[in-house]
Amino acid sequence: MVTRKTIWILLVSCFLTTQHGFAQDLLTPEERLFGLSKLWQEVNYNFAYFDQVPTLDWDALYLNTIPKVQAVQSDRDYYRVLDAFIAKLEDGHTNIYYPDHIQAQFSYPMIEVQPLDQAYIVTNVCKRWAKKIPLGSKVVEVNSKPVDEFLETEVFPFIASSTEHGKLNRSLEFLFWGPKDEAITATFETSDQKLVTKTLSRDLNDYSTWLIEKEIPEDFEHKVLDNGIHYIVFNTFRDQAVVQAFNEHLNVLTEAKALVIDLRDNGGGLSTMGLEVAKHLVAEDVVVDTKWKSRSHIASHKAWGTSELQLMGYNPVKELETFGNMDAWIYVEADTLNIAKDVVKLNMPTVILTSDKTASAAEDFLVFLDGQDHITTMGSTTFGSTGQPIYFSLPGGGFARVCAKRDMYPDGREFVGIGIQPEIALTKTTATALSPEDEWLDAAIALLNRQ
Repeated sequence: MVTRKTIWILLVSCFLTTQHGFAQDLLTPEERLFGLSKLWQEVNYNFAYFDQVPTLDWDALYLNTIPKVQAVQSDRDYYRVLDAFIAKLEDGHTNIYYPDHIQAQFSYPMIEVQPLDQAYIVTNVCKRWAKKIPLGSKVVEVNSKPVDEFLETEVFPFIASSTEHGKLNRSLEFLFWGPKDEAITATFETSDQKLVTKTLSRDLNDYSTWLIEKEIPEDFEHKVLDNGIHYIVFNTFRDQAVVQAFNEHLNVLTEAKALVIDLRDNGGGLSTMGLEVAKHLVAEDVVVDTKWKSRSHIASHKAWGTSELQLMGYNPVKELETFGNMDAWIYVEADTLNIAKDVVKLNMPTVILTSDKTASAAEDFLVFLDGQDHITTMGSTTFGSTGQPIYFSLPGGGFARVCAKRDMYPDGREFVGIGIQPEIALTKTTATALSPEDEWLDAAIALLNRQ
């Protein structure tokens, strides 16, 4: 017998299913195709680095992606197609951001992996797995594929990065990432050469806590070390509060005999924030900004310069052919910014620590300080991506960005797609990664103590 209570339960169940299931797949085929076309258009007109992907035919990729968009069965799969589409541009400032309700469908097991000693090494894991997957274990297989093959086919195609080292490091962050409702299997080789295979849930509710506890880092940190060395950490240049905190420490910092500035976890922010700090660190009364260029579009010039005019029996205007070929640029020389004479200067011996996570505005900061005799850079090559992206919305609540500004050193040297190499290169090994000591900081201190 169907009671009124039963009907009510069925109605509520249907409502909840709609809210948490089908409501997440509301995009029509037309909206999905529009999103792909919008992405193609913004890249086509504004992307600053087509020359760094010389074998890519952007129009052909667009045509080949249309049937993929038409074939997807869910909004989640649709955004994955867009992710792979834009990753072909190989730029760290050109990528997709999933809508919140889709992003919430993805997660990862509590295990971290880094590329160390020509292998993929476990550097953190949840406490209840620590005995079976001890720190220092190698990842050898994922979903029954050799890990390199799995990366090549299942991870690399979705990673937007300007450099190969940046792609590898970011890919390992996403090695086990995926839909929460799909477990993943991995095989590990322990230090005593035992093989351990585990089925890993991607639901973080299934886990305890990290073996190595994670602390939320402060955006700005300052410590006084031995021998008058002061240690400054900039974990971001995103917020004016970072500059304010630095300024509040200026009087104390003038007492330092030497400085260590740590940018290893600084993923960027606003270059203007870096400029505010850099003016205190340069020896001169000026600080030089980056040189840059950006694509230029004048519709009438494109009309006069396009070779398609020949379809109507006219010849293009040679002087405007760059507009017709969509390869016209505006060039902006590096600004020389005068520093007020009352600005506090910190011109003591300084070491700046960098890593592959040092990116964007943090790389611009290094450019501002290039050539300063009292500053030595130390660490590993930076991420190799900066610039000003254009942001725009996509159907379903997501958005994308396309890098439209190409930054360079004031003398024209490129660093996007390459990374900034430190003067003193350090290599992270399994031993240093698992050590409780900060060996790179120790190396910086040792260098300053010798000066």
